[in-house]
Amino acid sequence: MIGVYDNFPAIRHGAVIFSCKSETLELQKTILFLLQSLNEQNEPLKLPEFAKKNIHVKMDVGVADGITFNYFDLECLKCCLKEVSNNALHTLDLFFIIRYYLINGAKSRPLKFDYYIIRFLFRENTVELLVYHDKGPRHLAVEEMIKFLFNKINHELQSKQMSPLILVSIRTVGSDELGGDDWLKL
Repeated sequence: MIGVYDNFPAIRHGAVIFSCKSETLELQKTILFLLQSLNEQNEPLKLPEFAKKNIHVKMDVGVADGITFNYFDLECLKCCLKEVSNNALHTLDLFFIIRYYLINGAKSRPLKFDYYIIRFLFRENTVELLVYHDKGPRHLAVEEMIKFLFNKINHELQSKQMSPLILVSIRTVGSDELGGDDWLKL
């Protein structure tokens, strides 16, 4: 089934709950377009903590389809949008490869990549995000991955004049549950 990974890990390195006033169907379409656009980006992602160290960051996104993930290209986007139009998804599982390249003049050298499996759970007025760090050095920490997605999704929602996601709570491995202004301290 598109959007659902049959082997989603029981271990979670992060869990976030957002409230959302936007219609679920429109929220899902916005997220799908955003994720597909990440695969089309030729420029490195703008992550200041990496730019300072001359590290370019790129991201590849795959969408679950049973026991595998498909690269999120235009064809996959069309398939997902068709599925969402027929019936809003309850679950959307994704695979992220975060690629790092050390830039030295005109040369670039790849560093070890991070691999994340992320699950969006959609309920009325609520979105839950479950994060599993599959492997890699965690150059991009779980909290930073969550912030990245949160900021990107909210930017897209606000550009469409839709209500943004609002953090209710966040829990990551090694941290207590946070909410409200505590989110800014991450």
